[in-house]
Amino acid sequence: MTTKYARGLNNNPARGKKLNTLPLTESAIPELSLLHLPATVFQAYINRPTGCTLGSYGPWSFMPPGRARQALTVGLTSLISLVASAPPGFPTSGNGLWYTSPGASDAWSTEWLPIGNGYLAATMPGETIQETMHVNVESLWSGGPMQDPSYNGGNMLPSQQSTMAEDMQAYRQAIFASANGTINNIEELMTPAGAYARVRASSGSSISCIPNGVNATLSVEGAGEAWITWVGGTNYDMYTGNAANDFSFAGTDPHASLVSLISAATEPSVSYAALFNTHVADYAGLMSPFSLSLGQTPDFATPTDQLVAAYQTNVGNPYLEWVLFNYGAFATFVRAAVKFKLVPSSQITNTWAPRGAETAQILYNISRGWVTHDEMNVRSLNIILRMSTSRFTQPKIFGHTGMKLSGNSAQWADYPGENPRFYRSMIHVWDHFDYTNNVMWFKEQGWPLLKGVAQFHLDKLIADLHFNDSTLVTNPCNSPEQAPITFVFLRTKTVTTYAGYTSEVQEKQTQMDKGIHIGSWGQLQGISTRSPHAGATNLALSPNCKEWKVDMDSPTDTHRHLSHLIGLYPGYAITSYDPAVQNGSMYGYSRSDVLAAAEVSLFHRGNGTGPDADAGWEKVWRAACWAQLANASEFYFELTYAVERNFASNLFDIYTPNSGPDGVFQIDANFGYPAALLAPDVASYSTPLVVTVLPALPAAWPSGSIKGARLRGGLTLDLEWANGKPTALTITVDQNVVARPVEIVYSAGTVASFTTSGGLTKAVGF
Repeated sequence: MTTKYARGLNNNPARGKKLNTLPLTESAIPELSLLHLPATVFQAYINRPTGCTLGSYGPWSFMPPGRARQALTVGLTSLISLVASAPPGFPTSGNGLWYTSPGASDAWSTEWLPIGNGYLAATMPGETIQETMHVNVESLWSGGPMQDPSYNGGNMLPSQQSTMAEDMQAYRQAIFASANGTINNIEELMTPAGAYARVRASSGSSISCIPNGVNATLSVEGAGEAWITWVGGTNYDMYTGNAANDFSFAGTDPHASLVSLISAATEPSVSYAALFNTHVADYAGLMSPFSLSLGQTPDFATPTDQLVAAYQTNVGNPYLEWVLFNYGAFATFVRAAVKFKLVPSSQITNTWAPRGAETAQILYNISRGWVTHDEMNVRSLNIILRMSTSRFTQPKIFGHTGMKLSGNSAQWADYPGENPRFYRSMIHVWDHFDYTNNVMWFKEQGWPLLKGVAQFHLDKLIADLHFNDSTLVTNPCNSPEQAPITFVFLRTKTVTTYAGYTSEVQEKQTQMDKGIHIGSWGQLQGISTRSPHAGATNLALSPNCKEWKVDMDSPTDTHRHLSHLIGLYPGYAITSYDPAVQNGSMYGYSRSDVLAAAEVSLFHRGNGTGPDADAGWEKVWRAACWAQLANASEFYFELTYAVERNFASNLFDIYTPNSGPDGVFQIDANFGYPAALLAPDVASYSTPLVVTVLPALPAAWPSGSIKGARLRGGLTLDLEWANGKPTALTITVDQNVVARPVEIVYSAGTVASFTTSGGLTKAVGF
């Protein structure tokens, strides 16, 4: 017997209403179904019975007993087929996942399928007789001040500020005095680191809800159809994560609002079709006008798990690669863009900056600006910028800004204020403005964030007392998640202000490292950045431009991180290196010299499988870097290697391959894969804006198109290609943009150049 399970990528209606409706009927199949059932299955409208309150991580077991189960058994016999094929209602575009059996109970991370709307989410195996749902709410996190009143963001106590200053100075002296400029630990600076449902049944049926700790079992008898409608919320409030509210993050009890919400959602007049149509329209508005084609041919004869199992590195499968792109893009947008739409203020501003200011004062004895260490997660923003007009991500919630772990745990941490995630988030703050030209957002949120970071680092710069070369460094620090603990150069960053240099910035810039370095075995050792606009002046400061100031580069270092290559991707300081702007005259480096050094470093960093890790995100990051170097074969190798090695049958990214049916799920590669896939198609830089078309198109995608791709400067690009060459390109400029020169480059030649203006449409032929 073959039972079919299908799920399109347009899932979950009422995204903006904190509402999830899971239809278990054939009528829902045309656009979404996690499991395909006959229309004669069970019918009930699931609402919350008294006393059934579920925790966020516990599963729901949904069982249709009695006559419903008998009807299900009879109905399923009609699905017996000799030849596998996608079930009725599977999207005609092929944009979905389908399977011939449910996921195993012990294979949550590799076989269960997700549904979600940005606020509520669940995973389920897709059973027909008994279904299990693991439910979660967006704002429900373990730990934090509401669970532990003593939690203080990983900071020391204010009374320990003078002690921390003494300890910090002692560590700095030890690093400078060390023969190799390193030490083993900075231990004294470190610290250890509700959902509701309601049941309503049709006439003559019975419903029961049996809670069991954080779990509950919902049962329906005597019904022909069943829906589960659930809402959720917590008392988390990001606006109370500040000193005035004792960093409590505590808001009002959500119970009353949730009761009102579920009552409105389950009115007899509210139909599934209406909710679904609202969701589709909302989703279309979110994604539109972006679309991607890799020239794929949908495979309606092979279930998704078999497509994944048959996938091979360098051979690839454009159809599966396209589905995986859409899968990651949808997950990114549902999570990130919904928050930006409904939470107008940046959560960085309200969650990280207030606690980070406390960290700066207590840990560093610095009264200006703010800092964080390990917890800021912004990997998904690059793909959002490339595919939308005004979206922003949300960091983790409780604002852990202090240094966590203990001993020499540098391999899993970033010390002490040089966290690359922290700095990348500031790059993304600028990039958000550069892509959107949203001046109001920049004034209200972007600029205060950047200013705070710059102020902190102006105060944190100290003289290098190891080499005594009159330069300024930051100490202590480490290359991201990599030992040892040492000190590094600082250089100016691409974040800018039009107010002009202040004397403080100008003075300290003269004492900072002056540019990119190429090492003894041809490797890239530094990232000197450039201003995004001619005449703009640099303000914020950047670490980790050379992986270490001390000469410790090793050609056998295959560490997972590529933080010394951030300027290659997702940045552009290496890719668009200009000797005239980036002090190239000091060393005589040309752009080709710098790119060749970056290629050497990237090659020696390995393929993303090393002794320290075998993660998917490190492979797709490498793929994007190879695309920036216009190396199509290496790009496609890394991209396909990640798919074959790290993506499970449910398309979840598994951190360690071959780790069993329930290995560690790490969503980073699901977010990074779409960004990496776009990298060989269109790359945009600044000063002037250079748009490189199809720099590393693999032979597996000879024809295709991109519609609605976002570029810097408020530009939208439509591109088509055939036989491996571009055939048509159109750029549309947003209204109210800052005019800037643009060059369109293909195959190392400029095919068009123009200056942008609001509302301009520019067609380019090839």
